[in-house]
Amino acid sequence: MSEVALNQVSQEELMRLTGMANELGGGGSKNKLPRLRLWHTPLMGVVDVAGKKKKMEVVEAGQYRLEQENGTFAYAPEANVRFYMQSFMYKRYISDPANSRYVKTLMHDDLNSDLKDTDGGFNCGKPAGFIEDWNSVPDKMKDLIKSVKRVRVLFGEINMINPVDEKGESIDVPSTPFIWEVDNREAFKTFGDSFKEIAKRGRSFIQFGINVSTLEREMNNGQSYFVPKVDVDFSSDLAINDHVLTMHRNSSEWITQYNDYINSEFTAKAVETLNSADESLVNEFIDVE
Repeated sequence: MSEVALNQVSQEELMRLTGMANELGGGGSKNKLPRLRLWHTPLMGVVDVAGKKKKMEVVEAGQYRLEQENGTFAYAPEANVRFYMQSFMYKRYISDPANSRYVKTLMHDDLNSDLKDTDGGFNCGKPAGFIEDWNSVPDKMKDLIKSVKRVRVLFGEINMINPVDEKGESIDVPSTPFIWEVDNREAFKTFGDSFKEIAKRGRSFIQFGINVSTLEREMNNGQSYFVPKVDVDFSSDLAINDHVLTMHRNSSEWITQYNDYINSEFTAKAVETLNSADESLVNEFIDVE
């Protein structure tokens, strides 16, 4: 790039082009996208009722929760979204008093290949391929396989309908880019079915507006959880303009940066494991002598 061109880029882009971006430290993507989640529990708050302070439910369960740039949250029972890209990955939560954490894999176009993960392995420990005889699998491996979630990662822009804050008070939330890791099994399938219906029409989800609300599901213990209800507006036929192309490109760049991080973690863990194996081998020789 010429000197003149360098003078024309932003300071952030200049840092990236000159290899300075990583000097700020931190892991993962430097582009922080607001995260969307489906919130399953109500929020409690203190409300003034006839001059008396009472603890009451201020935000109902089954709301969409959007983490905003300032660190606060917005909640809404439904929203209009436009998706720009999807990707897939595996993730697994490891509960450990000393180091509870998520293990995550690379994002990919599908889940048909082995994906490097942040523990230096593949697929969060899940064996590749179809298991023909499930009963022959050891119980410990069954538990591990069940703990690994398929994730449909959705990138888009959201307009929340009647949003409120953590106190249940109405707020204004502008149209916001977001990332949504859909890992619930039913939700994963629900979006898949909707996208297949779009594909049958020879179109992409980027061309339609989609309304998301929620459905309540009751468990045997009497508690409830919520899943997305997805309604595609097939009459919307949205234009693909410069803004859409920019949002799509930003989503793609986010995935690239995320995968760079996963690759670096994979390499670091693999080297750590190799060094531990070498150390054990050396100690074994020392013990023999």
